[in-house]
Amino acid sequence: MHSNIALIVKKMINTRVGFLFLGIFAVMSLAWVIGGMIGVEDYGVLPLALVVGLLGALLIFRFPLIGMATICFLVPLGPTTRLIGGERALTLAVGGLLFGIFVSRVLVFREKIKLDYISKIVFAFILWGFLSALWAYDPARSFNYGIRLLQMLAIYVLFLNYCQDKRQLDILTLSFVGGALVSSVVAFFGGMTYRTTQRISLSEFDPNNFALILCLSFILISYYFYRTRVAVFKLIFFLGAMIIGYTIIQAQSRGMWLAISLSLLISLLLAFKNSRLIKRGILAVIILIAIVYSGYYFGVINEAVVHRFQTLISGDERTMTAGRSDIWKVGLEMVKGSFPLGVGLKNFEVAYNYYANVTGILSVGFSRDAHNTFLAVLAETGVVGFIIFITIFGYLFKRIWSIKDLTAYFIFLWLFLCFVIGNLSLTTLFSFYFWLIIVFISLKTR
Repeated sequence: MHSNIALIVKKMINTRVGFLFLGIFAVMSLAWVIGGMIGVEDYGVLPLALVVGLLGALLIFRFPLIGMATICFLVPLGPTTRLIGGERALTLAVGGLLFGIFVSRVLVFREKIKLDYISKIVFAFILWGFLSALWAYDPARSFNYGIRLLQMLAIYVLFLNYCQDKRQLDILTLSFVGGALVSSVVAFFGGMTYRTTQRISLSEFDPNNFALILCLSFILISYYFYRTRVAVFKLIFFLGAMIIGYTIIQAQSRGMWLAISLSLLISLLLAFKNSRLIKRGILAVIILIAIVYSGYYFGVINEAVVHRFQTLISGDERTMTAGRSDIWKVGLEMVKGSFPLGVGLKNFEVAYNYYANVTGILSVGFSRDAHNTFLAVLAETGVVGFIIFITIFGYLFKRIWSIKDLTAYFIFLWLFLCFVIGNLSLTTLFSFYFWLIIVFISLKTR
């Protein structure tokens, strides 16, 4: 009897139609979540939050590019978006909505999932991260952060499949730059400071991460300044670069000052055979000098900035690195002590106290972050994880090297090197902007 009913239902309802309704249900559910983040005011019978969220969800359902651009715009704003749910929560909500739509399209319309070499490497790294939970100090922590990396990979795959051409990539990168510009304006003109110091940052945003995002955005906006032939757009991009540049100065992140300058110098050295690239590089140097000089003239560069710069050439290791050198020494001891498997994904902070006591380096506190993405990966996932991870960067560099367009080659080489050098003093593996930069470079070079 039951089997006959099941057979009748199966004949009446096409499997694809069922999956389509399942996708619509997922969209409606996520619309409610997004709506709940946006507001709580009532509008007639339905909450305004639900109405706005549903409209936003339907718009994203029809135009997935809008959802991706929203993610790119929100990421540079960071903790500032906490009043509307928070950058991470919003990004995951929109990303989850896009993923639900994507899965529905794959199941209903039999669309193929595009995977590239990077996505496969990242997946291998995540699998190794999950495996590291077997010997981790805190297995649950490794597992939870492995799930977070899976979320990042899902967003990467979404961008890979939904971004179809250069125009759409321009929309995404300009959305990221737009978010960075808004955050610069809020931080610079709003006068927000970090803790009790005079370093400008967004509220609750670490100024070093903030500065790296701005440095990467400065490089991207320079690309569009070079590329555009429309005078109005050129002026807009130039003014945007100036505002972002001023904010980078006032964020007072010495590591990011070095990252953007040193990466530019290395890019020039790698491009020394091409006179056109040298001219573009010299123009970039002139713009940077103009920003610094005008910043000094208009009072943007004050005594605090000058003093901060002087610490870079003080000769004292701990002053120059703000205590990071001590953390790195503990990290190297951790690498040796846990060789070759590591201490487990995202277990650097957990294992830090033990190795700090082993080395006798207690002056910088306990449960410290690695302040170096590559050191963290090596200490946490061991030799195997580090080799898999570093392969991502080797492949990206190889792809950048093959770019034919001279301007794009120079800018994306600069972007890549700034990103790598910035990660030598920050741990950003679990940050959204880490994966956005990787997907921007990957899409540009495919």
